[in-house]
Formats: sequence, C-alpha cells, structure tokens
Amino acid sequence: VMALPSRKISRVKRIVTHAGDLEYAFAPLSITLVLEDEIDVGRGDMLAHPSNQPSLKYEVETILVWMREEPMELNSPYIIKHTTKTVRGAFSRLAYKIDPNELHRKNDNRMVLNEIGRATLELFQPLACDPYARNRSTGNFIVIDPRSNDTVGAGVIIDRVKSQERVDLASDIKPVSRNIVSHFGIVTKEERESILDQKGATVWLTGLSFSGKSTIAYTLEKLLMGQKRPCYVLDGENIRQGLNRDLDFSPGGRRENIRRIAEVARLFNDAGIIVITAFISPYQDDRKGAREIVGEEKFIEVFVDAPLETCVQRDTRGLYDAARKNEIPKFTGISAPYEAPMAPHIHLRTDEQSIEECVRTIHRYLTLNEFIQRK
Repeated sequence: VMALPSRKISRVKRIVTHAGDLEYAFAPLSITLVLEDEIDVGRGDMLAHPSNQPSLKYEVETILVWMREEPMELNSPYIIKHTTKTVRGAFSRLAYKIDPNELHRKNDNRMVLNEIGRATLELFQPLACDPYARNRSTGNFIVIDPRSNDTVGAGVIIDRVKSQERVDLASDIKPVSRNIVSHFGIVTKEERESILDQKGATVWLTGLSFSGKSTIAYTLEKLLMGQKRPCYVLDGENIRQGLNRDLDFSPGGRRENIRRIAEVARLFNDAGIIVITAFISPYQDDRKGAREIVGEEKFIEVFVDAPLETCVQRDTRGLYDAARKNEIPKFTGISAPYEAPMAPHIHLRTDEQSIEECVRTIHRYLTLNEFIQRK
C-alpha cells in the first residue's frame, strides 16, 4: 500500500480487531492496520494501491454551491473538509455561475446563497482526490468558515483542470531524468563553519508590507558584516524581479515563491552563511514548509509585527490605497489574508521598538544560540 500524501510504500502486516486478527476486511468494519514499516500515518491520510492511487493536488476545478447569505470571498482562506481530512484552501477564481432555471452560464465574480458556479480551489496542503464522476467518496468536499465553523458551501471536483495547474509541490517531484544523483563534496559543513567562525542560519522575517522587514534585514546585514560575519539578504521584491519573476500572487504562486527561497537559503546555510529573508510569507503552512526545507535547527522565524494602520501610514508608494480601490488584486492585509505566526522565535513590535532595538534583539538571539561567537 502507498500512504498519501507522503507517498511512502509499505505492506499490511496485520489487520487487528477486538475479536482477533483478520485475513481481510471491508466496509464498514472497524479495524486497526499494522504496517511492516514505521510510517507516519494520521487522521485524514489515505492508503491506496500503488498502481491505483488518487491524484495529489494543490489545485482543483470544482462545481460549488454556496450555502450562506454572505458572498464567497475570493482568495480568503476556508477550511476544506474532504473525506476525514481537513485542509486550508482558497478559491482563487470564479469561472462562471450557472443559472438553475435556464442552465445558462453567467459571468460573475461573486456567489451568494444557493448559487452554483465553477470555481478554482487552491489548497495549502496536498489533497488525495479524484474527480467526482470517477469516485464519489474522494470527489466531494464541504467548505467551512474558519471564523464561525459554519458550513458555508459544498462542492464536487471535476475532471477539467487548467493547463498551468501544479498538481504536486515541486519539492515532492522527482528529477525528470533518472540519471541524476546527489553528489557530496569532501569539504564538510563543519569545516566551512569552522573557517567562518559561525553557523549557517536563516533569519526568516515575516510580516505585512511596510511593517519594517526590509529595513531590519539590511540593518542587521550591515551590523553582521561590520563584525566580519558573512551574511546575505534575500528581499521579496528583489527576488520577484529575477528568480521568481514568473510567479503570481495566488496562494499557489506564493507557495512556490517561498519554496524556492527556502531552497536558496538552505544552500547558503550549507556554505556557513547567515541568510536574512524579508518576505511577507503570509501563510503558516508555507512557512512550515520553508522550515522543513531549511532545517528546524537553522530556521529562525521572526514576526515583524505592526498594526495594519501603522503599515498604511508608512506606505509612501500608495500600495494600500490602491489595494483598497481594487487596483492591486490579492494584496496581503486588504484583499488577501495574513496568518500571523503562532509561536515565532522572535516577536518584534515595530510600532513600539526602534529598528536598532529590533536588530539588537535578533543579534542577541544569534549569539545566545551560538550561531555566532561573541567578538
């Protein structure tokens, strides 16, 4: 059997019940499966035959019925209940609504009570699913409001997807060529860190636009370089002009943006260099993915916190004002959500602390946790 979404393969060793072990089982029996291998399988995960498995998708096309008077909000997070699994997701596009009387399509960008439409659903975690026409059990879902826990919609997955759909997280995809193997040099990470007299680390600054991320990042870089500490700033707007210029601001685009940056930061850290990132990185799941790529022991999450109105007052470019006029779509804090860190390593309040105080706080953390030695 293959465990999804991890894609790890094992064999069923035992089928356990209160009445004893069974040779085979079927619905609706209540059983416990014992696998031959130690595989992390939890509620909502799925076991399937390796040659007959559902698709793992981050984006699906759906037919949706809305069950609430308040309209559906595009790009706002909802809880998606699929089989026994709950994931977070957002509807990024409403292709059309269906007139139930004449069965005609009608173009619109909002859905209200009892309306039916076709919508693109982007998921923050991979979903093992099938088109409803192929498998009803894995092809339907309900939509839950995360604020009230009310059911606000229900839908089915259809077998029509956009050509640019990403069905897998890029970090899960194997290299295209089967002839590619990993190479390991004869210089170890410890040898690099010994020469530099520091440990590689990623200081991950997250927060709203104009909360102070970039200012803190470059000020910290100046301080570390003044102490002859090799470091480098990866700034969100700079990266989107080069490496990530092909990505949009949809949940999927933001996810891939963060994944690529985390991979770059990991390479810097392997060289013993301290990386300071300045990205909004609004979704908790994306930051969790970055932490897994970089490594738990090297990832330092810093919440650069400032009230929305403070960020608006600092906005010299008029971005928030343009977003409120719908001139900039999917703008974090206005038309797209920001999920604040639950337990960051460092919590900075830039409406109360000066930039120098914030930088000293981060520098103190790096020193106390022995990423850098006192000089």
